[in-house]
Amino acid sequence: MNKRNLVIVLVAMIFTFVGWASGWVFADPSETEKMAQMLKLPPNHYVQGIRNADIGSDGITDTVILYGMKEKPEDLFVTEINVATIDGATQAVKKSKLVDFTGYEPRIDAIVDFTGDQKPEIFIGSATGGSGGYSTYAVIDFNKNVAENILTPEVAEGLSISGKYADGFKAQIQLNETKESFVIDLSSRKKEYIEEWKIFDQTGKFIEGKNETGSANEIFGYPFGALEAIDVNGDGVSELCGTQRLIGVCNAERLSNVDSTLSYEKGKWICIEASFRTYIR
Repeated sequence: MNKRNLVIVLVAMIFTFVGWASGWVFADPSETEKMAQMLKLPPNHYVQGIRNADIGSDGITDTVILYGMKEKPEDLFVTEINVATIDGATQAVKKSKLVDFTGYEPRIDAIVDFTGDQKPEIFIGSATGGSGGYSTYAVIDFNKNVAENILTPEVAEGLSISGKYADGFKAQIQLNETKESFVIDLSSRKKEYIEEWKIFDQTGKFIEGKNETGSANEIFGYPFGALEAIDVNGDGVSELCGTQRLIGVCNAERLSNVDSTLSYEKGKWICIEASFRTYIR
C-alpha cells in the first residue's frame, strides 16, 4: 500500500471512530431512505440528520431523526422542520411538530439533559440565512406525552439589551430583563467616533443626530450569534451559553460582545451569568 492510500485509510478510520464515539450516524442515502420509510414521510419531506442517543434513559440506544420539507432534495432551505425518535427497544415512533421553525441546513446540535430529570432533550438549530450568521434554535422535550419545544423564540433570540451614548466617549448599556446596567469605555476609538461616525466632538461630548439605525443615540443587541449546550458546573445538567453583539451607529461599530448563560429552572430559562467584552479596535 502506497503512502497516499495509507493516509486515506487512516483518515477514514479516524472519522469512523469519532462518529461512533460522539453518537453521530453518518447516514448514507440508503440509511436516510430507510428512515424516511419508517417515518412514512409525505412527498417532498427529507431526512436532514440522524443521531443515536438513549432518549428514554433505559440503557437502550434510540434513533433521533431531523426532517423537513424542501422543494428539491438539493435545496438548503427547509420548512416544516420536525424531530422524530425511534425507540431502540420497541421501534415505536414519536414525532414532534414544530411551529414556524424553518431555516437553512437544520442540524441536531446536542442531545443532553437541560431540565435535570435525568433524561435528555434534543437541541436543534437552523441558520436564518442573514448576513450576521445567526440561527434559530429549539429544545425538544420528548419526556412528556406530547413533544414540546421548551425554548421559546424570545429566549432563543437572547437577552433584551438596550443602551445609549453618553458624554466622555461612553456607552451606557442595560440588560432589560434584570435592570442591571454597565458602562463601556469607547475612548480607544476616538478617531472613528469623531471623524467617521460623528457621534462625539473633540471634547468627548455626545452629538445628537441621525444615522442608518434611525437615531445616533440608539444601541441594541443582536440575537445570539452562537448558542451552545455546555454543562457549566459539571453536575450532568447542561446550560445554554450564547454570545450577542452590541451594535451602535452601524454594523461596523461593534461596541461589545455580551456572553450569557441560561439555565432551565422550574419550567423557565433563567440568566444565571452575563459578562461583556470591550473591543479596542
